[in-house]
Amino acid sequence: MPLFNPKTIARHAKDVEIPETHLKHLQEWRDMIEDGRIGGLKETALHGQFSTKIVEGVLGYTGPASGSNYTVASEKSILRGSVDLPLGHFSEKSNEIIAPFELKGAKTHDLDAIMPGRNKSPVQRVNQPASSLCAGPPGRSSVCGCARPADIKSAVRTAHHDLAPNDIGRA
Repeated sequence: MPLFNPKTIARHAKDVEIPETHLKHLQEWRDMIEDGRIGGLKETALHGQFSTKIVEGVLGYTGPASGSNYTVASEKSILRGSVDLPLGHFSEKSNEIIAPFELKGAKTHDLDAIMPGRNKSPVQRVNQPASSLCAGPPGRSSVCGCARPADIKSAVRTAHHDLAPNDIGRA
Protein backbone atom coordinates (compact mmCIF):
# COMPACT_ATOMS: atom_id res chain seq x y z
CA MET A 1 0.00 0.00 0.00
CA PRO A 2 1.46 3.41 -0.92
CA LEU A 3 2.28 5.95 1.76
CA PHE A 4 0.18 8.58 -0.04
CA ASN A 5 -3.07 7.92 -1.89
CA PRO A 6 -2.14 8.35 -5.58
CA LYS A 7 -5.56 9.90 -6.37
CA THR A 8 -5.09 12.51 -3.64
CA ILE A 9 -1.59 13.37 -4.83
CA ALA A 10 -2.79 13.61 -8.44
CA ARG A 11 -5.70 15.85 -7.45
CA HIS A 12 -3.57 18.30 -5.45
CA ALA A 13 -0.34 18.26 -7.44
CA LYS A 14 -1.53 19.05 -10.95
CA ASP A 15 0.73 21.31 -12.98
CA VAL A 16 3.33 21.49 -10.24
CA GLU A 17 6.77 22.46 -11.45
CA ILE A 18 9.36 20.54 -9.48
CA PRO A 19 12.44 22.63 -8.65
CA GLU A 20 15.60 21.14 -10.19
CA THR A 21 17.25 20.44 -6.81
CA HIS A 22 14.11 18.69 -5.54
CA LEU A 23 13.86 16.63 -8.71
CA LYS A 24 17.49 15.53 -8.34
CA HIS A 25 16.90 14.30 -4.77
CA LEU A 26 13.67 12.54 -5.74
CA GLN A 27 15.24 10.86 -8.78
CA GLU A 28 18.21 9.64 -6.71
CA TRP A 29 15.81 8.11 -4.18
CA ARG A 30 13.67 6.58 -6.94
CA ASP A 31 16.75 5.07 -8.60
CA MET A 32 17.85 3.50 -5.31
CA ILE A 33 14.40 1.91 -4.98
CA GLU A 34 14.11 0.74 -8.58
CA ASP A 35 17.57 -0.82 -8.82
CA GLY A 36 17.02 -2.67 -5.54
CA ARG A 37 19.87 -1.07 -3.55
CA ILE A 38 17.43 0.06 -0.90
CA GLY A 39 16.52 -3.54 -0.06
CA GLY A 40 20.03 -4.28 1.15
CA LEU A 41 20.23 -1.30 3.49
CA LYS A 42 19.01 -1.07 7.06
CA GLU A 43 16.89 1.79 8.35
CA THR A 44 19.87 3.28 10.16
CA ALA A 45 21.89 3.41 6.95
CA LEU A 46 19.16 5.46 5.25
CA HIS A 47 18.04 7.64 8.15
CA GLY A 48 20.47 10.51 7.53
CA GLN A 49 19.96 10.51 3.76
CA PHE A 50 16.18 10.46 4.08
CA SER A 51 16.26 13.34 6.54
CA THR A 52 18.73 15.41 4.51
CA LYS A 53 17.47 14.76 0.98
CA ILE A 54 13.72 14.28 1.40
CA VAL A 55 12.64 15.96 4.64
CA GLU A 56 15.04 18.92 4.45
CA GLY A 57 16.01 19.08 0.77
CA VAL A 58 12.58 18.49 -0.77
CA LEU A 59 10.04 19.33 1.94
CA GLY A 60 12.00 22.30 3.29
CA TYR A 61 12.31 21.49 6.99
CA THR A 62 15.47 22.74 8.69
CA GLY A 63 17.85 20.79 10.89
CA PRO A 64 20.08 21.93 13.75
CA ALA A 65 22.92 22.88 11.38
CA SER A 66 20.64 25.52 9.84
CA GLY A 67 20.57 27.71 12.93
CA SER A 68 19.47 27.90 16.52
CA ASN A 69 15.79 27.41 15.60
CA TYR A 70 14.97 24.34 13.52
CA THR A 71 11.98 22.20 12.50
CA VAL A 72 13.34 18.62 12.23
CA ALA A 73 15.47 16.79 14.75
CA SER A 74 16.85 13.30 15.07
CA GLU A 75 16.17 10.70 17.75
CA LYS A 76 14.32 12.79 20.31
CA SER A 77 13.31 11.04 23.53
CA ILE A 78 9.59 10.67 24.13
CA LEU A 79 7.93 8.71 26.91
CA ARG A 80 9.94 5.47 27.25
CA GLY A 81 11.54 5.57 23.83
CA SER A 82 12.54 7.89 21.04
CA VAL A 83 11.21 9.02 17.69
CA ASP A 84 13.36 8.86 14.55
CA LEU A 85 12.46 12.20 12.98
CA PRO A 86 10.43 14.49 15.16
CA LEU A 87 9.01 17.47 13.29
CA GLY A 88 8.24 20.57 15.31
CA HIS A 89 9.86 23.64 16.80
CA PHE A 90 13.26 23.14 18.39
CA SER A 91 15.79 25.49 19.92
CA GLU A 92 17.86 25.83 23.07
CA LYS A 93 14.67 26.77 24.94
CA SER A 94 12.05 24.79 22.99
CA ASN A 95 11.53 21.09 22.39
CA GLU A 96 8.04 21.05 20.86
CA ILE A 97 7.36 17.83 18.96
CA ILE A 98 4.37 18.34 16.69
CA ALA A 99 4.67 15.31 14.40
CA PRO A 100 6.68 12.23 15.36
CA PHE A 101 7.91 10.38 12.28
CA GLU A 102 9.12 6.80 12.66
CA LEU A 103 11.26 5.27 9.89
CA LYS A 104 11.48 1.57 9.05
CA GLY A 105 13.70 -0.33 6.63
CA ALA A 106 12.53 -1.37 3.17
CA LYS A 107 12.09 -4.97 4.36
CA THR A 108 9.39 -3.94 6.85
CA HIS A 109 6.23 -4.81 4.95
CA ASP A 110 3.54 -4.34 7.58
CA LEU A 111 3.76 -1.13 9.58
CA ASP A 112 0.79 -2.31 11.69
CA ALA A 113 2.53 -5.54 12.78
CA ILE A 114 3.83 -5.78 16.34
CA MET A 115 7.63 -5.46 16.32
CA PRO A 116 9.50 -8.25 18.15
CA GLY A 117 10.66 -7.17 21.60
CA ARG A 118 8.72 -3.89 21.52
CA ASN A 119 5.11 -5.07 21.95
CA LYS A 120 3.99 -2.30 19.60
CA SER A 121 3.75 -1.72 15.88
CA PRO A 122 5.53 1.24 14.25
CA VAL A 123 2.14 2.90 13.80
CA GLN A 124 1.33 2.43 17.50
CA ARG A 125 4.77 3.83 18.42
CA VAL A 126 4.05 7.16 16.72
CA ASN A 127 0.38 7.36 17.66
CA GLN A 128 0.90 6.80 21.39
CA PRO A 129 3.25 9.76 21.84
CA ALA A 130 1.21 11.70 19.31
CA SER A 131 -1.84 11.60 21.50
CA SER A 132 0.03 12.93 24.52
CA LEU A 133 2.95 14.91 23.12
CA CYS A 134 2.03 16.41 19.78
CA ALA A 135 1.26 20.09 19.97
CA GLY A 136 -1.98 21.63 18.89
CA PRO A 137 -5.16 23.01 20.34
CA PRO A 138 -7.58 20.59 21.99
CA GLY A 139 -9.85 18.86 19.51
CA ARG A 140 -7.43 19.18 16.59
CA SER A 141 -5.78 16.04 15.35
CA SER A 142 -2.00 15.92 15.23
CA VAL A 143 -0.06 14.93 12.15
CA CYS A 144 2.04 11.84 12.74
CA GLY A 145 3.84 9.66 10.25
CA CYS A 146 5.34 6.26 9.87
CA ALA A 147 7.08 5.20 6.68
CA ARG A 148 9.48 2.84 5.05
CA PRO A 149 11.93 4.70 2.79
CA ALA A 150 10.66 2.54 -0.08
CA ASP A 151 7.16 4.01 0.36
CA ILE A 152 8.45 7.26 -1.06
CA LYS A 153 8.45 5.59 -4.50
CA SER A 154 4.74 6.23 -5.08
CA ALA A 155 5.10 9.91 -4.23
CA VAL A 156 8.23 10.25 -6.38
CA ARG A 157 6.56 8.62 -9.37
CA THR A 158 3.33 10.57 -9.02
CA ALA A 159 4.26 14.13 -8.15
CA HIS A 160 5.98 16.49 -5.77
CA HIS A 161 3.86 18.31 -3.24
CA ASP A 162 5.60 21.13 -1.38
CA LEU A 163 4.49 20.81 2.23
CA ALA A 164 5.29 23.98 4.13
CA PRO A 165 7.27 23.33 7.33
CA ASN A 166 5.56 26.33 8.95
CA ASP A 167 2.23 24.56 8.55
CA ILE A 168 3.13 21.65 10.81
CA GLY A 169 0.27 20.95 13.18
CA ARG A 170 -2.27 22.93 11.20
CA ALA A 171 -3.81 19.76 9.82
